[in-house]
Amino acid sequence: MAMPTRRRSRSPEPLSSGAAQGRPAGLDHPLFHAARRDRGGPGIVWAGALTLVLPYVVAMLVVRGRRLGRLTAGLKRDAAGLRDLNSRLVEEIDERRRVETELREAQAGLARASRLAAVGEMSAAVAHELNQPLAALGMFVSGARLYQARGEAEAVSENLDEIDALRLRMASLTQELKRLARPGESRIETVDMRECLKTSAKLVRPRIEETGVALRLHLPEQALRLYRAAPGRAGAGQPPAQRHRRLSCHARPACRGAGLGDGRHGPDRDRRQWRRYS
Repeated sequence: MAMPTRRRSRSPEPLSSGAAQGRPAGLDHPLFHAARRDRGGPGIVWAGALTLVLPYVVAMLVVRGRRLGRLTAGLKRDAAGLRDLNSRLVEEIDERRRVETELREAQAGLARASRLAAVGEMSAAVAHELNQPLAALGMFVSGARLYQARGEAEAVSENLDEIDALRLRMASLTQELKRLARPGESRIETVDMRECLKTSAKLVRPRIEETGVALRLHLPEQALRLYRAAPGRAGAGQPPAQRHRRLSCHARPACRGAGLGDGRHGPDRDRRQWRRYS
C-alpha cells in the first residue's frame, strides 16, 4: 500500500530589487511592462504624425512668409506710386491755378478792349448821325441867305423852321443812340415816302437851283408806304429823307447845264423808266 506523498510547499519568491528599493512590487511585473508597452503605442503614432506634418507646416509658413513679403513689397511700390501721383496732382493744380489767373487777366484785357471798341463805335455813330443834320443845317442856312438876297421872306421863314426841326432832331439823336445801345425788341413803323421826298427837296433845292436846274416834285395823291425799323432800334439805319438828300446831292453835278426839255430828264422820261424797272 502506497504511502501518501506529502505535497511540498513552495517557498516564497524573494523580493525584487524594486521592493527592496521601496517601490510597489507590481511595477516590475511582466504584465505591467506589457501594459506599459501598450500605452506607448499611441505616443509613437502621434510622434510619427507630427514628424510628417511638421515639414508641411514649416513649408506653409515659409510660403506664407514669402507671400507676405511680396505683398509688402507691392504695397511699398503702390505707396511710392501714390506719392508720385499726389506730387503730380499738386503740380497740375498749381498749373491750372496759374492758367486760370492768366485767363482772368486776359478776359479783363479783352473787356477793356471791348469797352474801348464800343466807345469808338459809339463815337463814330454819334459823329455820323450828327454830321447829317449839320450838313442839312448848312444847306438850310445857304438857302436862307439866297432867299434873303432875293427878298423871299416866306422861304426864309420856312428854312428857319426846318433849321429848328433839325435842332430838335439833333437833340433826339443822343436819346436814340442810348436806346440803340440797350437791348430791346425790334419794332417796325410805317413811313410816308411823300413826306420824305418833300423834306429832301427842301434840303437840296437851294443848291440845285444854283446850278440852273429846276427841281419839281410830281407826287401821287395816295400815300407811298415804306416799312422800316423804328428809330433807336437795331437795323434802323438812316432816315429815308437823309438817303434821298444824299442821292440828290450826288446827282446835282450830273444835272448841271441839263434842262428839263432836252429829252434826257423830265417827268415823262422818269415815269417811263420807273415802269421799265418796276
